[in-house]
Amino acid sequence: MLASLAAVMTMAPALDVVAQSNISADISTAGFAGIDICTSDSIAVPAALKEAAAGDQSELPIRMQADQLEAELPGQMKNGLVKKALIKKGMIKLSGKAQLVQGNRGVYADEITYDQNANQATASGNVKFYTSRGDEVLADSLDLEMSAFTGSAQNVSIKFAHGFDGSPSRAERRHENYVEDDSMLAPFRNRVSQTEAPQQIMGDNTYVRARATAETIEFAGADHERLYNATFSSCAPGNDDVLLVAKEIDLDHAAGIGTAKSMKVKFKNVPIFYFPRVSFPINDQRKTGFLFPSIGYEKESGAILEVPYYLNIAPNRDATVIPKILSKRGVQLYGEYRYLTQKSKGSVQAEALPSDNVFNDDRYAWRYDHQQNFNDNWNAEVDLQTVSDIDYVRDFTRDVGNASSRYLPRHASLFYRSPKLFFKASASAYEPANSDVMAADRPYDRLPKLNLDLKQQDLSLFKYGRFKYGISSEFTYFDHDKPEAGKPGSATRLRINPYISLPIDRIHGYVIPKLSLQTISYSLNNSSDNSFGDEDSPSVTVPIASVDSGLFFERVFQRNDSMFLQTLEPRLFYLNIPEKRKQKAFPNFDSGNGSKSSFGHFFRENRFFGGDRIGDTHQITLGLTSRIINHDDGRQRLKLSAGQIFFFEDRHVGLKEEGAPETEHRSDFFTEAAASVTEDWNIRGFVRVGSESNDLEFIQISTDYYHSNRSNASIGYSRTKHVSEQVNLELQTPVGRRWQLNAKARYSIRENETRSSEIGLTYDGCCWAIRLLAQRYLNGADNFKNRFIITFELNDLGRIRSAL
Repeated sequence: MLASLAAVMTMAPALDVVAQSNISADISTAGFAGIDICTSDSIAVPAALKEAAAGDQSELPIRMQADQLEAELPGQMKNGLVKKALIKKGMIKLSGKAQLVQGNRGVYADEITYDQNANQATASGNVKFYTSRGDEVLADSLDLEMSAFTGSAQNVSIKFAHGFDGSPSRAERRHENYVEDDSMLAPFRNRVSQTEAPQQIMGDNTYVRARATAETIEFAGADHERLYNATFSSCAPGNDDVLLVAKEIDLDHAAGIGTAKSMKVKFKNVPIFYFPRVSFPINDQRKTGFLFPSIGYEKESGAILEVPYYLNIAPNRDATVIPKILSKRGVQLYGEYRYLTQKSKGSVQAEALPSDNVFNDDRYAWRYDHQQNFNDNWNAEVDLQTVSDIDYVRDFTRDVGNASSRYLPRHASLFYRSPKLFFKASASAYEPANSDVMAADRPYDRLPKLNLDLKQQDLSLFKYGRFKYGISSEFTYFDHDKPEAGKPGSATRLRINPYISLPIDRIHGYVIPKLSLQTISYSLNNSSDNSFGDEDSPSVTVPIASVDSGLFFERVFQRNDSMFLQTLEPRLFYLNIPEKRKQKAFPNFDSGNGSKSSFGHFFRENRFFGGDRIGDTHQITLGLTSRIINHDDGRQRLKLSAGQIFFFEDRHVGLKEEGAPETEHRSDFFTEAAASVTEDWNIRGFVRVGSESNDLEFIQISTDYYHSNRSNASIGYSRTKHVSEQVNLELQTPVGRRWQLNAKARYSIRENETRSSEIGLTYDGCCWAIRLLAQRYLNGADNFKNRFIITFELNDLGRIRSAL
């Protein structure tokens, strides 16, 4: 749809569907700063607890150990093992390095008293308690009923573990987390493979998910705690940048939700939010609730405040609602619903701005996107979208590249694929999305377009070898409510192209002779000026003969202790298409010359793109390609190609009836190059030089540098003679261990101005991040638009929701 809706769509977390895998992992709370700066705390769980089996721990034997043990037992004790069935009364007192262990949970303290009748432990002095989840609780004192896991502790400090009990860890569930999967930091995160759990990264210790402190903690079961006069944070120890401070915090680990009363959210020790009652996530599962707001400024819209609300409907369904306050325009509401199944996925997006104070009218947009697999052969795609007015995309898009979009396409397609057949039924329409575009310039709607192809098949004819044959066909109904003068308002077009070839492939080269017969037939509803005369069903059939051939030469050479393979690949392409000049009077619904910006373009049968013209020609194309390939790893280091077309006859078929024939005997000389300078640095280029003028007709050069997610750049230069000349730049680079700079720019040398630019600066505070984004782009013929956006994230707390 329009870019503004698509941009918001990336804010939601990924949906889950059974059988999806290969999820990238993140091993720390850090974004791009790295774990050397954003350190991850760990819990050194005793080996005896880690080795215990999971499950109900209350019926397992209790093991005790201490420097000194005092007990009054009617039963017996052997090697520190107390058999509960033999204990009927009495107390056990452990002093000095005391330990009380039951399965995968244990109490460690200076002194522990165990009441075997009540199955209750009381500990004091340097108390350290490990839960079945691997959480570490430090306290001055502890009272705990071991069966029901109820009790309390005083002056508590807690580290909440990840992955100890076999549940998915943060690394293995990164795709389920809003902040980690779709935040501004996501492109820069350090990753490991899915099979690398955090425990492996951190040795024998367990990764810490969050931490808390409290004057008192009450245990209300194995998965439930209440903290009083408490703090809670996902920042690393020593970093209290983001802190929840509350009178009471209830942690329900089974539900993955924390609930707090009278809670403040402090950033850098400054309260920024207050909630009488609030809930927040305490694991990586998606949760329904508010996401942290973003603010921005735009000249025409004024100050912008967005407050997203996320709804986790089901593992494979969710929704996002975003109220937006635009100080100059009013209140805008955005909504999105997404779904994902084994055989389908899609989304519905809608946006509305009643009574836009700037536009003086209601504004809206919506989009429906769906992909469906019916079985191995049949599938379908739908992409429908619309806007209230022609200026909507320009006014509300966040993507600089889409601000100048000319049309909003609408598509629906049904596909059938088998080893022998390909079928496609589609419908396409185009809605103007730019006031600078004339209505007559809008592409024709295709309602419908039907393709039926017999895929290339083998045919053996005795000693002559294995022939290849096939047929492609297309039927299209074109429609336009305001066609250009001289063009029909509606028409049908039928194209049929049967072909047969005899490929001869050898290790040293190939020859592919081919014959085809292309037919174009129309049924026209003539325009008002009767441009097509009395003929409302023109047609043409054109035979095509071609021979494509090439040779392969190679040599191995050594350079600086490395072995390389160099190839030399001459290519000759012969093509003969007789003149059918009547095509010049045919309507032109979708044909063009193309950009002629690639080596392969000059080895095509038809010099025209689209379906309304079959270019007449009698020609030979000569080309030469040479490659240098690393003999050890197979990586192509350099590729150079050059070629030229030599014409034996003039070309009379053109896009327009009044067009003059092409009389040149040679095409532009064209050359293409690609070089892999290093593993990080690549260069590509294409050049066309006029055969008669020797002028530079077209040049396109780009270089890409990709060292890491944080360090990459791309620079491109293109020039088309008498048309355009511009430079494109994209850059991502660290400007410090915590700072990341992103920049984009498109500069027109011909107009001597920057047509669009964007610069963003992101700071990674480990458990929070802030991004400043400035944009400037052309919004109309000579109207530039400026936008400034600030986005602030509090990792893991960005999904707070009020329960007022």
